[in-house]
Amino acid sequence: MDKKISVALCVLFLASGFAASAAPKKKILFFTKSSGFEHPVISWKDGRPGYAEKVLLTLGEKNGWEFAFSKDGSKFSRGEFAFQEEWYSLKDFTPDIHVLTVIDAPAMKGIEYQRPPYPTTWARKEGKGRVWFSAMGHREDVWTNPNFQNILVGGIKWALGEVNADVPPNLKETAPDASTNPPYPEPKPTTSSQKTN
Repeated sequence: MDKKISVALCVLFLASGFAASAAPKKKILFFTKSSGFEHPVISWKDGRPGYAEKVLLTLGEKNGWEFAFSKDGSKFSRGEFAFQEEWYSLKDFTPDIHVLTVIDAPAMKGIEYQRPPYPTTWARKEGKGRVWFSAMGHREDVWTNPNFQNILVGGIKWALGEVNADVPPNLKETAPDASTNPPYPEPKPTTSSQKTN
C-alpha cells in the first residue's frame, strides 16, 4: 500500500515539472546607461555584467524570467522603432482625444517644426462609436514598416470593438502645448526680375 502511494506521488511531481518547464519564459530587458559617473552596482568589467545583473540572473532562474542586459541606447532610439515620413504640423486638437503617439521634432530642420510636441495618433469615443486617427502613412515604405503596421492593426481592432481599452482624454498630460503653432515664416521679398515676370 505504501509503495503504491509513493509511486503515485512521484509521477505527480514529474508531471508538474514537465508542465512548468513547458511554459515560455518571460523576456525582460534590463537597460542601464550613465553619463559620467556610474555606480559600481551596474558597472560592467571586461564586458561582463555587474552585480545587479548577477542578482537578476538568479531571480530569473527562480521565477522563469529570461533577462537580456544592455547599455546600448540605440535599442530605443533607432531601428525598425524609427522611419522616414512626411510629417504634418497639426493644430486645433479637440480636448477629448486619447493621445497614442506624439511627435517631438528637435532634430527636424525648418521653422515649421519649431514648436512643442503634438499628437500624431489618437483615439476617442463619439457617442457609441469609436474614432481612431493617425497622421502617418504618406509614403509606401511606411505601410510596410512593422511599427506602423502594429499601430494600424491595434487601432483598427480597437475601432471595430475587437479589443477593449479605456481612452480617457489625456491631451493635457501628454502634449499640453500642442496647440502652440510654429513661428510664421516671413515670405522672402521678391526681386525686380521676379516682379517683371
